[in-house]
Formats: sequence, structure tokens, C-alpha cells
Amino acid sequence: MSETMLGLDPKDCLDLVKLLKDSAHRLEQSSSQLNQSVARTGWQGPDSQRFRAQWPGQRAQMLQTASALGDLASVVLRNVAEQERASAAEEGGGGLLDKLFDGAHGLWDDLTTGAGHIVTEVENGVGWLIERGPGAAFAKSGLNFLDQLNHLGVMGADALAGKPPSMAGLVSQLALAAGTGLSAGVLGLSGGTINLNLFDDGSPKVGEPVPVGNNSERRVRLPSSLSEILGGVDDAYAMNGTAVSPDGDIRIVKIKQDDGSSAYIVNIPGTENWGINGNSNARDLTGNLMLVAGQSTTACQDVALAMHKAGIPPGAPVMMVGHSQGGMIAGQLASDPAFTSQFNVTNILTAGSPIDNDAIAPGIQVLGAQHHGDIVPKLDLGGMGADLGMPGPQPNVTLVTMDDPPRDTLGNILHYAPSPVGNLIQDVRDIGSNHANGSYQSDLANTSKYPPVGAYEQSPSMRPFLSADPSKVTAVDVPVGRK
Repeated sequence: MSETMLGLDPKDCLDLVKLLKDSAHRLEQSSSQLNQSVARTGWQGPDSQRFRAQWPGQRAQMLQTASALGDLASVVLRNVAEQERASAAEEGGGGLLDKLFDGAHGLWDDLTTGAGHIVTEVENGVGWLIERGPGAAFAKSGLNFLDQLNHLGVMGADALAGKPPSMAGLVSQLALAAGTGLSAGVLGLSGGTINLNLFDDGSPKVGEPVPVGNNSERRVRLPSSLSEILGGVDDAYAMNGTAVSPDGDIRIVKIKQDDGSSAYIVNIPGTENWGINGNSNARDLTGNLMLVAGQSTTACQDVALAMHKAGIPPGAPVMMVGHSQGGMIAGQLASDPAFTSQFNVTNILTAGSPIDNDAIAPGIQVLGAQHHGDIVPKLDLGGMGADLGMPGPQPNVTLVTMDDPPRDTLGNILHYAPSPVGNLIQDVRDIGSNHANGSYQSDLANTSKYPPVGAYEQSPSMRPFLSADPSKVTAVDVPVGRK
């Protein structure tokens, strides 16, 4: 073995392989989404013709870069195998280990590189069909199915490389593959007359920022505490379905600093639609499943584009705040090097969000609030792997388990009434109350009961985001959705 191989850490290298593969896949996904958007955009004239003529070459460069990243991943994986073979040889073995690593390497390439090339070629066909109309639904449905199969294949390859997926992620990915396969099958068997459109995440739709006034319906909430900061998510929830944000909203609060710079709070609501058939609000059940499976979603892209639209500069401190799926989106974005290289995210606050599967960048300080009886943050099974292993604690993530909200007078009456129906009604009410953003907002105000909340609120990283001065705080609503 050459001298440069001495000291190779297989685990670190496998992490690098996963990052390279994930980056390649994201580039391929982005090229496909852009290709579809270019085909759909209603833009005519000489400028449009020049742009469309240049686009295929630009897309080819993206795909070449993705392919190069995949090749680099294979090189690193090959070096890991060589290291393991050398180590085994020194210990007097290696024959079986050799075959296992060679087999894993070959299967990795077959499942990821090979499947990725197939998906890319199908995506090229989809773009052609969308531009011309006939067959677009068939191609789109088939592509969605292939994409989910590709993600499933990557999970299998990761497992063979010693990086088993989370149990919740695997189950979610199996559901996504089964649903998109069913949708494609029904569409084909019905001759295109029945389109279930299951788990179609579409593409992002982001409007122009709308300044928030100080009237009774839309006011700028001062971020004077963690409780009030989380209240900004309620403000974003309230905008869904309005003329300003008919399909969902991201509220971005800007806090002017003494030196003239600014910090930003990005408020992300949770699930607002429980559909699975590509509705116009991207924060739906499809988004939940994809996030648990470790995929970037249209809702994630909505947030990133909204931040660009709001003019957040690269070096400005950013705090991301999310309830339920909103916290999952924040965790997914904070685990994506492509996103964290664009924005200086320093803090994340989540409420009722399953974030145990996220590999959030270590420099980001995270506070996760979870009620004892809230089932939603437990849906990731604590990050348990498919091999039943549990992840170790992340030093930058603080999880605070809070008491469930007290039952109100009506609830107590229903609960203690000698009626099974009354008890059932109260149990259902408890589920909603335990997960409600307003309940978390109340508990975050009780810093004496929950010292970690007070410590986080007073930490140096939080200083840019806390202000009770109306002259220093402004906000915009950015309408988002799915098309």
C-alpha cells in the first residue's frame, strides 16, 4: 500500500462517499427540475429563444459535474476496500473480506451510478415530452417512481457500506416507492384515464416578498424572547389561504444590529395539508415522508428560494424556526452543505419536530422542544437505525422534554364523565393540544421551569435575534407553494 493510504479512517471516508453521492444526486435532481421549469415557462421572443438554446449546454455541464462526483465517490470507496483488504491481510485473512468489499463496491455502483444514469436519461425524455404535450403524464409518473427506487437503492448501498439508514427512513422510503409505483401502474393500465398522482412533490413556487405592516391582521411581532420568536411561526400559519399567501407562507423577520448589519429569523410552519397527490401546498404528507426518508423536498426549496427573495446576504446570522414539519425542513436544510454554504445559519428552534435523523452541521446551535405526550417528534423512533442501533447524542443539539399542556375545564368534564365517548373525545383533544404550536409557545416562556430554554435564550449565539425595539424589527411574508 502506498504511503498516502496510511491512517485512512474507513468511517470518515464512507461519510465522504455518502456526501459525494448525495451531492451528485441533488445536482441531477436540480437539473431535472430546472429542465421541466424551462419547458413549462410561458416566455416567448428572441431572449427566450437564446436562453433555451443555451440551456441544454448548461444542463450538460451540471450532469457532467454530477457524474464526476459519483466517480470520485467510487474512487474513495475503492480506497476503503483496499485499506480493509490490507488490514485483513496483515491479520492473516482477507479472502472473504475481499469478496465482500468487491461485491459491495459493485452493488454500490450498480444501484447508485447505474440507476442515476437511467433516471437522468428518463428525465431527458420527460423534458422532451412535457414540451410537446402527449405522454407527459406517463413520463412524469414513471420518472417519479424511478426516482424513489433510486433513493431506495442508495439506502441499500449505504447499508452495505456500513451506513444503515434509519428505520423510520427506510419505512418511509418503501412507502414512497410503493405509492409512486402504484400510481404509475394504475396510470398505465387505465390508458392514462386514472392518475392517482401519489407522492408527486412537483417543483417550488415562490412569489415576491410582501412587507408586513402593523395593522390588526398583519403585524410585526417583536422577537423579545424564544416564546415570541416561535410565535412568528403562528403568524406564518395565519397567512395560509389569504390573498397574500394562498398556498402557504414563510415569514422572514429582519433585526437591525447596532453596527448597521442585520440578522434574520426564518419562520417555517408545519403540515398544512394532509394530501398525498401533489396539491398546491408543499407542506403535506408527501413532504413529511420524504423528509423522514432523508430527501430534500419542494418545501425545502421553497424556504431556500424565499430566503434568496428576501435578500438575506451570505454572511448574515440566520435563525431558522419551525413547528412540526417546519422544524424537519429546518433540520434537513441545516444538514445540506449546499444550503449552509449559502446562508450563515447559526441557530435553529424546533417545536414538536422529529429531528433525530438529521446530521445538522456542528456549528449550528439547536434547541428542540418536545411535549412528553406529543407523538409527532417520536415518529423518527429516536433515530434508530435499520440495524436497531441508536445514534449518539449531538453536542450542538439540546432536546427539552416538556410537560403536556393541562386539560381545560371542558376537557376535564369530558374526561371524568362516566362515558367512553367522553374519554375518547378527550384523548383526541389531547393529541392536538400536545402538538399545538401555541402550547409550545407558552412553555418556552416558562424559563424557570425549563432551565435549558433560558440558557439557550441567553447564549451568545442568540443575541443578534433578540430585540424589543420596534424601530429595529421589520418583516416580510413570502408566498410559497408547489406547482
